[in-house]
Amino acid sequence: MAVLAIESLVDSWVLGLALRSMGLTTVSVKALDVLDDMAAEDVGCVVTSIAEALPRSVFPGVKCKYMQIPQQMHLGMAEKGTPELPDIVPGGAHILTTSGTTGIKKKVLIDEHHLMAVVARRAEVYGIGADAVVNVFDFALWTGVGYKMPACAWNVGATIVLHQWPGRHKSLLCEGLTHAYFTPGTLSEVLRAPSEELVRNDALQVFVGGGPLPRSHAVEARERLSARLFTYIGSTECGPWALTPITGEDDLKSHCLLPGLDIQVVDDEDRPLSEGQMGAVRIRTPDMVTGYLDDAEASDVAFRNGFFYSGDLGSFDADGRLALYGRSGNVINVLGTNSTSTFSGHVAVQNFSAAGTTTLGNTIITQATTSNFAVTSATSAI
Repeated sequence: MAVLAIESLVDSWVLGLALRSMGLTTVSVKALDVLDDMAAEDVGCVVTSIAEALPRSVFPGVKCKYMQIPQQMHLGMAEKGTPELPDIVPGGAHILTTSGTTGIKKKVLIDEHHLMAVVARRAEVYGIGADAVVNVFDFALWTGVGYKMPACAWNVGATIVLHQWPGRHKSLLCEGLTHAYFTPGTLSEVLRAPSEELVRNDALQVFVGGGPLPRSHAVEARERLSARLFTYIGSTECGPWALTPITGEDDLKSHCLLPGLDIQVVDDEDRPLSEGQMGAVRIRTPDMVTGYLDDAEASDVAFRNGFFYSGDLGSFDADGRLALYGRSGNVINVLGTNSTSTFSGHVAVQNFSAAGTTTLGNTIITQATTSNFAVTSATSAI
């Protein structure tokens, strides 16, 4: 396994493609200490642009090579210096980590054969063709969007926009932009931009996933960015499974399921429930994985009977749309960021204001200020 600890997404992609072309498995991390939580095994190489000295204790007892690259790589070669490439190169793999909605983050292995199924379905779901220009901002390579979406776009000859600098909204001015992917949190950041720096573009399709979309954000996004606003639901384990055009407030309350997939709401004994009955959501897609890497226990919980159990609680309405009511565990989603935080005491707060919605089950805090808070002996979990 080759570990990529590189800040630049472009450099990570170039080096990752090179390593995978040699048949290696790669994993991208924000910092080397993340590997402790991942219980990474069989590490043979660490490639990093981190300026400080590399800690040899990261992998105690493991012999591996460390390669430190310049923080800024300028890739290119003379016109006549392009080497001949073999017709067939060995296929490698890449490891993604889950968002943590089912508990601790887990590893998902995507090999070359699986990747081909993934990119083909994503291109169909999102309507990505050779003329598309797709903005994934700074989604990291350990996320589904950050890895699968660029691979999907490049596979059909489309263009990818990567933006890692301040002023995220400025990348929406790229000529010919057709797709942009947000979390509720990153959308909120873009909508804080001055009005003169945002240009409405109704040729742009705006996709928001990773958490419920607050009504206020939806209204403002349709006014300032594009009328073509969608929410999507997917997971690292099984890809996208719901895509909903947002044309009114009711579209924020339930989700349109993608055709051709097997999505069910079941009871505690895995029996499918009928309309209006709340239960656990399970999904089967043609490009889902069948388990987590190096975690048989978690795999047995999340993957059963040929389905992936997402941890969501939901019910179907009369139109076949799915309403979500929360999680079966103690993970909450705040503007696209998952948290299992608890307060070890009762918090008394003065001058606190919050705006939120529980329409889709998970509480979304859109604004909060606190002062003069005190903790007492009582216990209160978020």
